[in-house]
Amino acid sequence: MVAERQITEAELAEHLSEVLRDVDGRGERVSVTRDGVIVAVIQPARSKLTTVKEIREKIGNLEFPGDGFGDDLECLQIDQEPIGPPAWHL
Repeated sequence: MVAERQITEAELAEHLSEVLRDVDGRGERVSVTRDGVIVAVIQPARSKLTTVKEIREKIGNLEFPGDGFGDDLECLQIDQEPIGPPAWHL
């Protein structure tokens, strides 16, 4: 995901076509400010989610993990500190 940027209301008025091109083409989010306060956020209208078909095409040629992969994952889990209960946990 592309980082969000801020522009003023005047900049939006002057560069509307470019801003919309960036929002649509790059998936960029743009916050519009008036007197230093965000008054609107422009973001893509359609989802840029990856489909299952695209995922299959990208990983289709990967080989199955080799011996020791499970052991590596277990070591990573052991090395991580517990995160504790979620903030909403009562």
